[in-house]
Amino acid sequence: MLSAYTRMIALIGCLSYLGSAFGYSIVLFPFLYFDEGHPKRDESLEDALNGPGQKQNLEFVTDFLKRFPSEKILIRARTDANECAADQCQVLSKRRALLVEQWLLAHEVNRSQIEKVEWTNASESFGASETMEQSAQNRVVELVHH
Repeated sequence: MLSAYTRMIALIGCLSYLGSAFGYSIVLFPFLYFDEGHPKRDESLEDALNGPGQKQNLEFVTDFLKRFPSEKILIRARTDANECAADQCQVLSKRRALLVEQWLLAHEVNRSQIEKVEWTNASESFGASETMEQSAQNRVVELVHH
């Protein structure tokens, strides 16, 4: 009998195939949430992520990409307006995106599977940052299936 993890990988593979057959990009991967103001310069990805489940999410994506070498992703990083000023948000967002890219490559994801790496400033966040929960939702790296 297949484990739940193996069944999930297979399901994502099927949905990926169906989405690409009809010209859709499907976001199937969990977001990676970061602690406020992190990563600091020279900080590891594991230390910058917000919570222990975040590394498991990243390992899930890594495993998927290794099992399906023809699949591609876009890495898109965002920041929260409460954690930085305009120019600093761009720098922080870039640091997040590149750190995730470096981690994937170091864990044997093929460079050709990373279609694009982009980062935004706080003006392109998901929404309001009026509460702590809303702010946390904007401190994220999305791994978008392409």
